[in-house]
Amino acid sequence: MVLLNEKVDSIIPNLEQQFYSGLKESFKSLQEKAWNHFLKRGFPKKNEEAFQYLPLTQLYQEKFTHSPSDEELIQESLIPEIKGEVVKIILLNGKYCRELSDLSKLPKQCIVTTLQEAHLIYGHYLQLRMSKMIHEENDPFTLLNLALQTSALFFLVPPKMRLEIPIYCINLVTANHPSYHYPRIHLVLGKESSMKWIFDFQSVSKEKYLHFGLIDIFLEESSNLQLANLVKPKENSWHFDAIRSSLKKNSSLDCLHYTEGSKSARQDMKFSLIGENARVDLKGLAISKEMEQTHAHVFVDHEAPFCFSNQFYKTVLCDSSQSSFEGKIYVREKAQKTEAYQLNQNLILGEYASAKSKPNLEIFADDVKASHGASFSQIDQSQLFYLKTRGLNEQKASRLLIEGFCSEILDHLFYEPLKQKFKFRIKNSPYARGKNE
Repeated sequence: MVLLNEKVDSIIPNLEQQFYSGLKESFKSLQEKAWNHFLKRGFPKKNEEAFQYLPLTQLYQEKFTHSPSDEELIQESLIPEIKGEVVKIILLNGKYCRELSDLSKLPKQCIVTTLQEAHLIYGHYLQLRMSKMIHEENDPFTLLNLALQTSALFFLVPPKMRLEIPIYCINLVTANHPSYHYPRIHLVLGKESSMKWIFDFQSVSKEKYLHFGLIDIFLEESSNLQLANLVKPKENSWHFDAIRSSLKKNSSLDCLHYTEGSKSARQDMKFSLIGENARVDLKGLAISKEMEQTHAHVFVDHEAPFCFSNQFYKTVLCDSSQSSFEGKIYVREKAQKTEAYQLNQNLILGEYASAKSKPNLEIFADDVKASHGASFSQIDQSQLFYLKTRGLNEQKASRLLIEGFCSEILDHLFYEPLKQKFKFRIKNSPYARGKNE
């Protein structure tokens, strides 16, 4: 085992105990590979560029234990009401819960099971994909997610199937003590299939937690996935999310990510365009208040020609909150005729709030259209003046401008009940209130 500093060393024995107690025979070799790679990689250090803005010292002083089993806690009344017609999938403290899920509206040809059970059927595919992921992975929390995995979700849409009803997946945290949670979701879309997937993270617990979740996406040729990833973490908790995706020829991924702040909320997203004419469109909105933090790390890898990518990420910062955005567009030599765009906009409302942004391009092809940029602003005084001349007081005018800033992202949310819910949430939250309200 690699020697880490004392604060990090104190975390390892607890995680090691969870690792050995959670080993599954059919899945053991992959878990061991992930664990050994994690030990070799180690927890992030403050001098690592990708983690330099996170309060890691505070994290390593925290104490968490394994999340409790499903049977001990859940009552159906705890599950938030879902409006509209959907397929409902429940993850409880990060673990797939068949008993509380409702798959009655899902076609029988779709495969919904645990990752361990799927490994018995699709072992060759999963072994190849996950071994490759482990070898290439440099995020320690993503490696831990696999090493400690006991009940991940595997969801497969067969070729030529187009699911019209959205899949609504809720991860509900109910633990009554400080705990770890590590949900893992594998989405596989067959050739010429399509699906709308909503992942909604909610906590009904008052206790803090350390969350490190992963959504792994594989899109076959000409398939399409619309993904909404909605995160509302507890203010006193540590929330690390990752998305890993591979897009084959003519496939497309529309991803909308919404997060609110916590002690530290970080999203690590990687999109690999491995087939011609693949397309990814990422839209993100992060909002934070008080001393909360949000961080986003995005990597788009253009491996094939004629592909398109777009990143449009917005942040709203109130009070003394902090954020960082690091996005990279990587265009390989053979990825000619690439189109790739990136824009990060930050609206700074708090006197002591701070935002850091590092958009960048790394291009090795010579026939490429690409751009990147970042902006930092406060409320536009000319727009504020215009609204005041139309009879609005300063507080109402400011609120309207903040709502408009957020709506540019939320308008792309494909599920209307959620779109209206989040717009209402922002309208009536401290994020959109004037100082004198």
